[in-house]
Amino acid sequence: MIDEEISLLKKYQKHLEKIHVKMVKADFDAHLSDKKIALEHILSRLPEMENFVREGQKEKFFRWLGFIQGVLWSFGEFSINELRDHNRLLK
Repeated sequence: MIDEEISLLKKYQKHLEKIHVKMVKADFDAHLSDKKIALEHILSRLPEMENFVREGQKEKFFRWLGFIQGVLWSFGEFSINELRDHNRLLK
């Protein structure tokens, strides 16, 4: 299942890069001010999530995945049905 999880992270990375999101670490004390900041933050988290997969930290990976998918949905990047289909590949 490691390959499927990493493949999903790469899918999100490619999507974000395609819409010209840059990898910028967010200020964890700041409040969300716009879509750009939110998408930059989740792009910066994807490499760390890949480490979670490789280290077997499944629970942490799935917590972060839920957050990332929530951001992607809330800003209209993917529909709920698309995200559900992404998750089906992980089972």
